[in-house]
Amino acid sequence: KRACEHIKQARASFRELFPNLVANSYEFIVDIYKDGPSYQAHPEWAALKRDGAPVEGYFGDRYVRANWSPAFVDHLVEGLLRTVRYYDLDLCYLDFGVGAILPDWGRGQVVGFETYLAFLERLKATLNAEGRMLWLNANVGQPYFDVGYFETFKTQPGHDWRATASHAAFFKFYQPPGAALLPLYWMGGDMFRDQK
Repeated sequence: KRACEHIKQARASFRELFPNLVANSYEFIVDIYKDGPSYQAHPEWAALKRDGAPVEGYFGDRYVRANWSPAFVDHLVEGLLRTVRYYDLDLCYLDFGVGAILPDWGRGQVVGFETYLAFLERLKATLNAEGRMLWLNANVGQPYFDVGYFETFKTQPGHDWRATASHAAFFKFYQPPGAALLPLYWMGGDMFRDQK
């Protein structure tokens, strides 16, 4: 059997044993993998630099940045929904920095906050209509999530607490009524191990 079928069976077994268990996938949706079928079929989904070359991905030259065209967004939403439906998940968890501004010279547009908001509004509405939730890990406040992390790197040694408090106030301003907002203090693994 394929690995995904084993995962699906395990999920069903866990639900039977622990009916209150909430399961989710983990999705990081910053880039498009160059060797993947999506990019091979649709290279036009890559954001382009002024010289016409694809914008290198956040994670290096094996990836390209998406241009967030309507066709790309349709594909992304369909893929995320396919995952939560196939595995019968309660949450779609996105590790996604809402608000990164990216010029796309290919389409003559700037991908910005409003582009991401339309995507998140649509995804959340679809998930909620199916009795599922959107769990969003994002640094920028916005109103389309059911559970959200307030992730900050400003809690690292040497940073003033005021910057974190200011950032938290912005996120709290957009928190929808009834939505859970959890602080996530990320310390960078071993990055600061030797600091006093």
